[in-house]
Amino acid sequence: IYARTKAKVEDVISEGAIFHESIRECVSECDAVITIVGFPQDVEEVYFDEGNILDCASKGAYLIDMTTTSPQIAEKIYAEGTGKGQHCKLANQIMIAGTLSGVCEALTYAKEQGLDLDVVMRSVSTGAAGSKQLDTFGSKIIAGDYAPGFFMKHFIKDMKLALIEANRKGLSLDVLSMVLANYEELEAEGYGELGTQALIR
Repeated sequence: IYARTKAKVEDVISEGAIFHESIRECVSECDAVITIVGFPQDVEEVYFDEGNILDCASKGAYLIDMTTTSPQIAEKIYAEGTGKGQHCKLANQIMIAGTLSGVCEALTYAKEQGLDLDVVMRSVSTGAAGSKQLDTFGSKIIAGDYAPGFFMKHFIKDMKLALIEANRKGLSLDVLSMVLANYEELEAEGYGELGTQALIR
């Protein structure tokens, strides 16, 4: 493995991962290289900067970027071979935005009507309204637990990327636009380091 900040991967090093001091050293003999970094500019850096992945990876190696990034960057890497994975990931994030917004609105409604939210959760989670977002975040929202599993600031980045791509195709994604506006308001209030479930605020 390689990380720009070694301290962030000490846990996996302690479990046996072999740490390399440079990208060149890490990727040069690999059959597959998997990257996951923060933002599109970070993807550009680790793939295109001198001495990074495209300079050092073995011919024929699989290059798998798990960062949610701009499909335009994926297309830029196309000279080494790429698919439509970034568009699929953005579709995934669009679904999450709408679903999590619905979860937050439903729990807000139920609370204002005086319902026991734990009973509501048990009642609806296995029915037609059930979702992975409800399963993952419903109880955390009820408990006021906003610790990040996925940072709000990163989800904002993903939604912006999705809207850029939608605009390029002339699509109007009204729900996504509304959810992004809600998140941007929270980020402006200083909540960008919280988890996505802090949308309830």
